[in-house]
Amino acid sequence: MRNSTVIAIFLLMTGIVLRGEVYDLKKAISTALANNETVQSAEKELEKSEYVYNEAFSGALPKVEANLTYLRNLYSSKITNMEYYLSAMSNGIAGLNNTILDYHPDSGLSEMTFSELPDEDTEAMSDNTIKAELSLIQPIWLGGKVGTALEIAVIFKDLNKKAYELEKNKVVTEIKKNFYQILVLKETKRVMDLVKSDAYKNLEKVEKLFAEGLVSEYDMIQARVRVKSVEPKITSVNNYLDLAKEYMRINMGLSDDGDFDISGELTETVYPDTAGLDRKAVENRAELQLLEFQRQLYEKNVTIEYSNHLPNILGLANYTFQSQTDDLGDTFEKNCGVGTFNVGVTANIPIFNGFGTKAKVDQAKVDEKKAALNVQKTSRLIKLQVRDALSKLNLAREELVLRDNEISEYEKALQITQVRYDNGLCTQLELTGAQTSLETARLNKVTTLQNYIGAMIDLEAAVGVISTDGFKN
Repeated sequence: MRNSTVIAIFLLMTGIVLRGEVYDLKKAISTALANNETVQSAEKELEKSEYVYNEAFSGALPKVEANLTYLRNLYSSKITNMEYYLSAMSNGIAGLNNTILDYHPDSGLSEMTFSELPDEDTEAMSDNTIKAELSLIQPIWLGGKVGTALEIAVIFKDLNKKAYELEKNKVVTEIKKNFYQILVLKETKRVMDLVKSDAYKNLEKVEKLFAEGLVSEYDMIQARVRVKSVEPKITSVNNYLDLAKEYMRINMGLSDDGDFDISGELTETVYPDTAGLDRKAVENRAELQLLEFQRQLYEKNVTIEYSNHLPNILGLANYTFQSQTDDLGDTFEKNCGVGTFNVGVTANIPIFNGFGTKAKVDQAKVDEKKAALNVQKTSRLIKLQVRDALSKLNLAREELVLRDNEISEYEKALQITQVRYDNGLCTQLELTGAQTSLETARLNKVTTLQNYIGAMIDLEAAVGVISTDGFKN
């Protein structure tokens, strides 16, 4: 008893591992959004737009710079030392004064001392030169460039938000298509398994009748052929199902190891609210809003180019200290360094640049007009996409009603044919034909259901309001 319990638990755990994780639509979408590289890249662009705004704002702030320069003189030319000649002249005057004083003690002159003569030549530069400078530049008015740059940064941020939203919508749409394609293939497999079951039951019945001599060998061969014809179809559906799951695995960013499955249901009775779809599409389509933001950027670029006609005014402040000494220790001693501090205003006034600024303004205006035309064209195309998706949805909706009626009729036809065959009133070929017709009708409904759901997804994408929930009644 204990061994059987352990085996049962082991088989249960193994089954869970083999089945892998199960994803409903919401979980599949959230996983894809977390792993998709394109979405992550768009998110980084959105983060970058924050720094673009900071960069634009920095244009209104003062610029402060500090420079420190040290030069060591390795060689300089000799120049005449004016101190030598001044000292010599002073000594000559002192000598004359003292001579007069010797001959005329009562002249009232006083004795003068002689100065030590310096070298006749001296170095052109001192051994050490140090220069320190601190400057400040404060933009006062730049022709409106700073304010416009801030407006551009805000538009750029909004543009990146819409680009991020657009990439997310693309991922959600792709995952929804993957998800419902798998559900459709599962439904196709269910129909084929039902066909296979019916084919085997029919073969079992025919084999019993053949053994009793009630049907011909031809009927038994027909029954066997039908069974064998179903197997390749089931294999093909299984292959398509595996491929669809692998494609979804890639879109969700899952690793290659481990299996996964999805949980959901197909529904054909859900129908969207179609009131004001054109208006909703124009309001919500991220592509259209992106183009509008681009138009606004071009519009601001006109202002930027025009501002080159206007003067730029800057406030300036500067402090400079410079010292030349042979001994670094004397750098900050009196008479060894000079410091200056000044403030002022500078204005750069454009007068004429060969009509270059006007040409750039005209080019910017043309770009803005082209962007506006692109917005208008895209708006019309979006409305056309909405009408096209809605038309396909209504067509698929009508076809679903026809498919249901078709299945009902073929089920009745098969029941009648089965009764006739059981009473020897028709051949196995007729019975096989009735079974094939019902099989085809069921598969046609699955295909129409796939078209219906695909049209629902396309309509969501055309309107620009993409739900992460499944289609529910």
